[in-house]
Amino acid sequence: MPYLGNELATQFQAFVTQTITGDGSTGYTLDRAVANGKELLVYINNVKQEEGSGKSYTASGTTITFSAAVASTDSCYVVFLGSAVQTVTPPDGSLASYTGNASISGTLGVTGAVTANGGISVDNITIDGTEIDLSSGDLTLDVAGDISLDANGQQIFFKKDGTTFGQVQTEATPANLTFESAISDGDIIFKGSDGGSGIEAMRIDMSEGGHLLIGTTSVIGTGNNTNEHIELRNNGTLVISKNAGVGMAISRGTNDGTLVQLQQAGTVEGTIDVSGTTVTYNGFAGSHESSGIPTNTPIGTVVSTIDELDVYFSKQEGVSGEENNPKAGQTRADHAKVKVSDTAGDKAVYGVVGNFNAQGKVNVASVGIGSVRVTGACAKGDLLESNGDGTATVQSDDIVRSKTIGKVTIGNSSTDVKLVSCVLYCG
Repeated sequence: MPYLGNELATQFQAFVTQTITGDGSTGYTLDRAVANGKELLVYINNVKQEEGSGKSYTASGTTITFSAAVASTDSCYVVFLGSAVQTVTPPDGSLASYTGNASISGTLGVTGAVTANGGISVDNITIDGTEIDLSSGDLTLDVAGDISLDANGQQIFFKKDGTTFGQVQTEATPANLTFESAISDGDIIFKGSDGGSGIEAMRIDMSEGGHLLIGTTSVIGTGNNTNEHIELRNNGTLVISKNAGVGMAISRGTNDGTLVQLQQAGTVEGTIDVSGTTVTYNGFAGSHESSGIPTNTPIGTVVSTIDELDVYFSKQEGVSGEENNPKAGQTRADHAKVKVSDTAGDKAVYGVVGNFNAQGKVNVASVGIGSVRVTGACAKGDLLESNGDGTATVQSDDIVRSKTIGKVTIGNSSTDVKLVSCVLYCG
């Protein structure tokens, strides 16, 4: 910009000084040559000395001569008035503030803190306030040690173009580590490399309330049996789909005991135990699914087979509720249809009605424990056969025959039709 007067200085000036260490003599060598002593300011013990012949000192060339010897205990220094040195480095503390632009081509060494209220730009990185911005490319944070992220606000956010898609957080007093997907219905996905090929190892499906999926990206149940996978659903349902080999293995290791415990309303109702080479099913009743009788047939009614195979219904109860049956209309190998037994001493007895499923198919209890509708009094230990009207009656002998339904475990003296606890033999 234009100005009046001399051109503004672009450099700082400082006078050259020299410290003289006294040794008891009067003559000493100067670092710089001078015309005479008037080009010097000389101080001994911080007292300015007078220049000239017959006075404190004289000087010529590189020699200064004192009128009295300078002792080693004296403080003596010289200021060269005619030897100012130019420099771009200001004296310490001489710049309290600077306004304008400054260009430094060399290295800027700062031993104190740098305050830059307007931000700092390094290449294409801008540091300003609470942000570090990179205008292009990737940013690599490379340290020789560890990297610590310390957030006193308890949350660390992950964003894309300003949109938060995930966060890691804890409590005011750290106790838990929480990973959160911040996008609505956004899944949490775990991926890796299997022999160099990228795979998805596991997914937590947020759109389904948090189902845990392995081997699949969505809930598919067992409808697609070619997709081997595991689903652990948030409603407690476990789905395991396997094409070949063992689908689930449960081992007791080296000790005998319970493999599986079955409960209802918090009470253990049955177990699967192993003891050496023996597997025991406790609280057991074996049933066969069939059809052919109405769903209002009473529990415990005696049924017998007919010479016809059962057929798959169009619907079935799947893990997610009722679904289409892929085998609808096909006959079911070795599964006979049934009727209410209408022959006394019926040798075709199949068991008794256990229950009906949602699609109307009957589960016929054939072995294990069960309840049988009995006509007439019975005692524990009595064998039962068909009465020919859907109920059972006491068999005339104690020999287990093809017509035997089972054995009474708890007797009942009533002559009416009633449910009696039995062990079933006809399965």
